[in-house]
This record gives sequence, C-alpha cells and structure tokens, in this order.
Amino acid sequence: MHGMGFPVHDLDGLEGDWHLEGETLGKPLAQEVHVEWVLGDAYLRMHYLPSIVTPLTEEPYEAVAFIGWDPEGHFVMSLFDTFGAAYSSPGVGSVLDASGVRFDFDYPQGAFVTDLIPTGDGWRIEQFSREEDRLVPFGIKYLTRN
Repeated sequence: MHGMGFPVHDLDGLEGDWHLEGETLGKPLAQEVHVEWVLGDAYLRMHYLPSIVTPLTEEPYEAVAFIGWDPEGHFVMSLFDTFGAAYSSPGVGSVLDASGVRFDFDYPQGAFVTDLIPTGDGWRIEQFSREEDRLVPFGIKYLTRN
C-alpha cells in the first residue's frame, strides 16, 4: 500500500525507467523518463530528463511531475518544467474509462488535458488543448521500458 490511500492499481507498472518518443504539435520529441515513489510513497514522481529531440524550443525540455491522491478521491498532478512558473497549474485527474487517468489543467493560457493510458507493455500519453467543448490534439507520446 502506498501513502495516503493512493490507488496504485490505476498506475501499476509505471515505476521504472522509460524511453519516451512521440510528437508535440507535429514535431518529434524524444527523452528518457525516470519514475519512482517519493515522499513516503505519497507521490509518484515522473522525471522527464532533458530531451534528446526538442520540438518547441532550441533548448532541451525537462520536467518533473508529481502524481498524488487527494482525500476527495482524485488524482492530482503538479507539473514543473523548463517553461517556468508562468505555465504552472495543478491538474485534477479522474479515471479514464477504467483504462487510464485523465488530468485536466486550467493554465492561465487555457485549459489543457493529459491522458495517461497503459498499453500493456508501456504507456501512451495523449495531450490536448481544450477549446470550448472540444479537445484539439497537442501531442502524443509513448513510453517504452529501457
């Protein structure tokens, strides 16, 4: 059992070292990701190491996400990245069709959605911007074991 009643079964198998490949706004992205339980197993930390291929800037992209569980029964993700605090907002997560977790972010620049979906031997990360009542694709990434 992990800290704070975290429903580990929903993110089972995410801990470990991963290779991420995919695209953001149609441009390629590649980086390594290290996932581990931290802070008394209250959070699952996903460290996106500096990117090998970076689509949006000329600088390597790096991020750290903390996924936790609140007392009201929601996943919560806090994401910190090289874009800085102006782009920070906690994401509130919910189970996505019993196959993954959807995180809804309310950034100052607009609403954003990240889906974390198990694929059997890895994970798929789908990202969307929310425009009114529709989701507009932003990026898709795949995690495969190192």
